[in-house]
Amino acid sequence: MANTFLTPQIIAQEALAILRNQLVMAELVHTDYANEFVKVGDTITVRKPATLVANDFAGSITSQDLTETGVTVTLNKFKDVSVALTSKQESLELRDFARQVIEPAMVALAQQIDSDLAQYAIANAVGSVEETSATPQNLASIAGLGKALDIAKAPLQDRHLVMSPEHKYRYALTDVLTKVNYAGSNETLREAMLGKVYGMQTYMDQNLSFGGNDYSVAFHKNAFAFVIRPLDLPMGAARAAVVNGEGLSVRVVYGYDQATKTDTISFDVLYGIASLRPELAVKLVDNIAP
Repeated sequence: MANTFLTPQIIAQEALAILRNQLVMAELVHTDYANEFVKVGDTITVRKPATLVANDFAGSITSQDLTETGVTVTLNKFKDVSVALTSKQESLELRDFARQVIEPAMVALAQQIDSDLAQYAIANAVGSVEETSATPQNLASIAGLGKALDIAKAPLQDRHLVMSPEHKYRYALTDVLTKVNYAGSNETLREAMLGKVYGMQTYMDQNLSFGGNDYSVAFHKNAFAFVIRPLDLPMGAARAAVVNGEGLSVRVVYGYDQATKTDTISFDVLYGIASLRPELAVKLVDNIAP
């Protein structure tokens, strides 16, 4: 017998919390969210943060308008994880249901979101630094990323470096990064955050390795935007819910397949990705001779 207390609303709230804890890239870029239901393919205008200049004062001021230019982004990334449910699973309490069903679904969605953001950042980063050694003795290449952000006049706050697993463990063998990791609490050793290096808060993301290549990318928060909107509740689904919070949205829909006589639960999200100031992003690329 199904657990009547395990409603779609409760499941969606739990899913949202788990999804947030699984994300890396999506938590570091500019997030654009509005509580308005949309459909796949809708176009959203994202506002770029205004940029001002400091003028010399010569007896009178020069007034500047806080004009925010817009960037158009299409919400074309509609990601779904659907799971066939057994009667035993439907009778579970929330904690066990979260462990068996919700968490694996959110891990899959988080990996897809971060992978999309990582590939977009690599493809659209304006700057590039090459690593020519498979066994670097120092962090010269990492320093090069920080230098590139300095030259691009990236604000000093909200600078991030996201490393591929290959780069993380390659540079972890250097004395400098080892000291960074062990400075402070042991918490940094157990999570994605590695510490602060050359003014950049440093993370590892497994989704930065793709296409047979290993990349890392340094960027300011305003280089890219993660744009997400709530999905409509389906008219034909009696058990469904959408939960929003802190720049994220997850929809949960129960369904029944008459052909196979199985209950299913679907978790889905709708989002798009946009470049705001891609000149504030630089990638680390391997160019290692065989």
